Amino acid sequence: MGVTGNGNGNGTGARKTKLHVVMFPWFAFGHINPFIQLSNKLTSYGIQISFFSIPGNIPRIKSSLNLSPPNQIIPLAVPPVEGLSPNVDSSSFLPPQIYGLLSQALDQMQPQVKTLLTQLQPDIVFFDFVQHWLPPLASELGIKSANFSVFSAVANSYLVVPSRMPDPNQPPTIEDLKKPPPGFPETSVTGVRTFQAQDFMFLFKGSNGGAHRLLKDPVGETSSFGWPCCSHAALRNLRWCPNRGAGSWVGADWLTLFPGSEFWDRW
Repeated sequence: MGVTGNGNGNGTGARKTKLHVVMFPWFAFGHINPFIQLSNKLTSYGIQISFFSIPGNIPRIKSSLNLSPPNQIIPLAVPPVEGLSPNVDSSSFLPPQIYGLLSQALDQMQPQVKTLLTQLQPDIVFFDFVQHWLPPLASELGIKSANFSVFSAVANSYLVVPSRMPDPNQPPTIEDLKKPPPGFPETSVTGVRTFQAQDFMFLFKGSNGGAHRLLKDPVGETSSFGWPCCSHAALRNLRWCPNRGAGSWVGADWLTLFPGSEFWDRW
């Protein structure tokens, strides 16, 4: 028996239909693959999936996503952005400057995403870190949103807490990133090496806080947050993260352990 939902995402109305989830990952396959894995697991519980991506990514997504009816992949047209090819496929293969252009194109997709959500009326939209505009848009339509981070709970709590960059114009130093942030839970993670801290610096580059701001701020009217974690130690990090908004938090592996409608109704 499939999980049931309201079909309109806002918890009202008498008509019950199969629960319908929209998946909207960032366009890099390092982000797409976890969304595919979660989609396939939810499909096994009878949940309907609509998967958003740009046309160039769809052949590769088709090879992994369970497309048993009524599941579907919905292509998003790439808006014209100077310097960005309309045939772009995945940010996995793009130089950094083009990556930024694809992010601009994503922001310009808001009207078509709103139109699609209005037509589909899903119960929940799972979105990635870059769609900071998605929660208020979904809320306006009476649809719940869930920020699904492809980064582990430990990585999020180490890097993406507000205390890492209280001033958006003052990024942390490499020495700062080698140490956990203030209040970090006692775990086996006591710090990172210099070369690792250097790699983390890319999160804080760019205007107004860079990727760190996008990772930290997709809260607003978000209903829930899902982070990959598979241990009680990781869940401690998830519970500790401050200022993550009022939505429910859940380990992403838990999403696949509770097929009953009571779990989803609490969202």
